[in-house]
Amino acid sequence: MKKKPKIVASIEARMTSSRLPGKVLLPAIRGMSMIELMIDRVKQSKYIDEIVVATTTNDTDNPIIELCIKKGVKFYRGSEDDVLGRVLQAHKSLQSDIIVELTGDCPLVDPEIIDGIINEYLENNFDYVSNSHVRSLLDVSEPCFYNQDWYLKEKFIDKQLESNWYLIRKYVFQETRAKNPEDINNCFTFTAAIL
Repeated sequence: MKKKPKIVASIEARMTSSRLPGKVLLPAIRGMSMIELMIDRVKQSKYIDEIVVATTTNDTDNPIIELCIKKGVKFYRGSEDDVLGRVLQAHKSLQSDIIVELTGDCPLVDPEIIDGIINEYLENNFDYVSNSHVRSLLDVSEPCFYNQDWYLKEKFIDKQLESNWYLIRKYVFQETRAKNPEDINNCFTFTAAIL
């Protein structure tokens, strides 16, 4: 019997955003901060086994850690400049099989969309699934899904970028689209390896 893969959602969050510092802790609704609302929404996923907040080692991010402790969510602290390294180390620390990568400024992320994309990922042989490169969903839902072994391949790592989409798309992958059964106006973008 095949072992169920461990699916972990990481939320990238820091207080030193250049455009709007502290935005992840700004009030959203009902007295909750943006990241708190996001955590609650991600927890509604039927597939996600754990959530980890990937933040930095900066003291300015201590309030994020306090919130994680309050919400009972795991956290990982790493480099502010190497976002990819921070996310991957967070997933290594939890032994994730499938990575659901989210940014902390999407409090309206839809757990049904996350589950729909996870379901497609699990039922097919995709290496990477994302909606953020050919947008077909609302800007508030941009999850990326991939397995850690795939992403750790040395030729895909570029520490300056969170996602190496342009390099990957140009040299390695084919793109296909599948319609969301709930709404024919929305599509997911699936990427399958042709190595």
